[in-house]
Amino acid sequence: MRLITNIPDKHVFHSCILSTYTFDYNLFEYKIKPELQQKGITNIIVLCDANNDYSDLIALKNLDYALIPINKKGIFHPKLHIYIGRKNLMMHLGSGNLTISGLGYNHELFTTLACDNINDPQFSIIQNGLNYLLAFLKKKKGTVTNRIKWLKEYSDLIVDFNDPLVSVTQELNKSIKLSLLFNDNMGIYQKLGKLIPLNEVREIDILSPYWDNKPVLLNKLLFDFPNAIINVFVNGIKSQAPIESNQRIKYINFNETNRAKQIEKNNHSKIFIFHTNDRQYLIHGSANATCAGLGIGDFKNEEISLMYDTEDDLAKTIGLIPKITLDVKDLKIIYPKTSPIKSEATKRLLIDLNGADRTDFDLIVYSDTLDKEEYNFVFIDCDDVQIEIITQELKEVNIFPFKDNESLKASVVVYLTKNGLRVSPFIYVGDQRLLSKCNPNYSNQKKLKFMYQIQFGKVTPLDLLDYLSFVIQEKASTENEISSHLSTKRKSPQKEHPLSFEEAKNLTLLKEKMKQLSIDGVDVLSAMKRYHTTNKEKNLVRELENGSIYPDDIEELYQDKKTHNIQVKSERQYLNLKAQVLKHLNNHIKQYKVEIDQNSNDDDSHLVTLFDVSTFLFKYSALLESSTQMVNIGIDEEAIKSKIINEKGVIYNNDSFSSLSIQLIGHFLLYLDTHKIVDNDEAFSELEFSKLKRDCYSMILFGIIHHMQFDNFYKIETLGTIYYKINQHLEVVSIDDLLEYFNMIKYEFDTSPDYHACIEILDKKKLEIEEELEKDINNANYFKTKRLGVCRIYQKLPEHDPKSLKFYYPGFNYIHTKRKFIYPYIYNIDKQKWYLSKQDLQD
Repeated sequence: MRLITNIPDKHVFHSCILSTYTFDYNLFEYKIKPELQQKGITNIIVLCDANNDYSDLIALKNLDYALIPINKKGIFHPKLHIYIGRKNLMMHLGSGNLTISGLGYNHELFTTLACDNINDPQFSIIQNGLNYLLAFLKKKKGTVTNRIKWLKEYSDLIVDFNDPLVSVTQELNKSIKLSLLFNDNMGIYQKLGKLIPLNEVREIDILSPYWDNKPVLLNKLLFDFPNAIINVFVNGIKSQAPIESNQRIKYINFNETNRAKQIEKNNHSKIFIFHTNDRQYLIHGSANATCAGLGIGDFKNEEISLMYDTEDDLAKTIGLIPKITLDVKDLKIIYPKTSPIKSEATKRLLIDLNGADRTDFDLIVYSDTLDKEEYNFVFIDCDDVQIEIITQELKEVNIFPFKDNESLKASVVVYLTKNGLRVSPFIYVGDQRLLSKCNPNYSNQKKLKFMYQIQFGKVTPLDLLDYLSFVIQEKASTENEISSHLSTKRKSPQKEHPLSFEEAKNLTLLKEKMKQLSIDGVDVLSAMKRYHTTNKEKNLVRELENGSIYPDDIEELYQDKKTHNIQVKSERQYLNLKAQVLKHLNNHIKQYKVEIDQNSNDDDSHLVTLFDVSTFLFKYSALLESSTQMVNIGIDEEAIKSKIINEKGVIYNNDSFSSLSIQLIGHFLLYLDTHKIVDNDEAFSELEFSKLKRDCYSMILFGIIHHMQFDNFYKIETLGTIYYKINQHLEVVSIDDLLEYFNMIKYEFDTSPDYHACIEILDKKKLEIEEELEKDINNANYFKTKRLGVCRIYQKLPEHDPKSLKFYYPGFNYIHTKRKFIYPYIYNIDKQKWYLSKQDLQD
């Protein structure tokens, strides 16, 4: 796995194309893919041989990468990994498959090349390797075309995609040349003949796990290299190579070499070294010592290899010494597991499907074959159960609507049969709905980098607020794109489908991006929770175990670990950090007010989505972090500690927890009052949305309980109104779950409240409000309005038998002269309408 784990983890790369013969679904899903995504690589394309039997289908349930089977005359056998970043490219070329054996249990050999500019001599090799893999994807359709487009769109080094050159040779330095070789019309073996001086070769080393049954390759080497001794490396007395009694063929014990003794593993590397008097030509890659592998004859596998032309002793470098010769008489032939005859027999699939995608409404299967004959489309789910067989003509785009057969939503594999025989490769169903999260755009890259920082406790409240502002801007931009898209479409009553297929696809992708923004916010909040509940406690346990702290010190250090102090060099930096955090929080409060004013008398309720709920949690989490996290101002012993935001402060200054908390909560509740919460959100299940609303309920209650502790200004009437409203709008949480949540979020103020007692007081106030609502308007202190729900009455107009009312609203519209939060509009009871002033009411 070092090949994967050693990839730079500072978001250097955003995309990759990986090719393999065999493919381990579970290893990729649960080990390789998470490792790649943690490093910022979201756009992943995997090419594998089409003749692989599908297995472990549960790993393909929500396929968020492109898994493309390649159906060729010979087997698809290259092991080539290309990584693409904005300013960097990297290539791994070698012998290992994307399996446990290929990435750890076998002896494999890989070369890694990397560059950050087009003038680097390695660039042409990497670019030709990329073009080689992309050539297999030319006819593919569906979401993979978006992924290919992103490679160029988000890279400064890739200008265009071209057909791969027949071979590329590049001088890396004065002593080393590299050549990229692959089978096409001309095989690898024939290309070697043009790069190596045949008559000057005095010795050939061959290490390969597979050979042909007949000595065709050995005889060809003996003929083409007349002055060479051929060293065939075998595992002890067991040989998969043909055993020939020839003075120019020696069988070398691989088990006695430095490479084999370094660690006991099965050999799967394919190495050919041609020695002359002054140079060595080393070829390694995917090609075995077979005619199909090296492209000898008409039948060729898809293979790619790299050749070093150097003065260095590469045989010594890779450990193919010492060369201890075995007696031919002691050897036993072990026939290879595969042969080109078997490969050819199993690869004759008549029709090449070019992809399959799942959308919200249908499953689409692509083909480049038009056939009026009928074929059976076979659909398989993740439990390897055949869902459905649908018989129809084969088209370029075959659409299967879910409204006709909802069970097709569970499909993970599709293939064709005819007359009881499979005639196409297995096609893995990609999910178009997951495509937006794979886009290597700035939004996704920023999110992944942010998640990485959270994991290691490197996030400040300012980082949270900066990221929130970025997500809100992205949402607004995407909404504008969707509005523009819809406004320009042709509206024709004569046409049932005014949008073209491409237009509908683009609109779907924009909507998926909107969903992804909601998911991004929840992912970040979940990461913050995990950090608070897991990472910090693990650090304490680790330090306790290694003796760097003692049990008596736990309480003091635990408090220190929970807050994760921020370090700044000077008071000036501290004041700048504080100013930026306060600016963000006050801007978010203002944004709520703008949206509320726009909807003050609107009868068509706007919707509150999961994005809005997660946005509030973001803001309030940042406020709590700012009010509890300590900042170290200065260096070493001279450092002093201070919080970003003080707990207490003057309300109208908007610079303390006392002021900002009640205003954030109040504006959010007013937003809920004037909008309608959706029953569920398309981006999440009903259960997940419910959990987020429970988190929101718990965090608001956590805040108002602390206001009860240290704020004399906020009377129980204000906090009781907030409590009543969250019980109306959000998911109510039991006392036991609340205490567990309060302990989990780990925010600590200077005071420690009695949560049970506070909740009892709030419950009592909630009952009083409900009783008030039953009273006559002349005697009531609370009233239920059409738009604002239940509010505490500030003024009755007139005092007796009132026709209109003014209300308090906690946290909204603070009137400094009255030292109260008063809702600015007047409510007419009879008309059930809001007015800005008494004059408007009279008019």
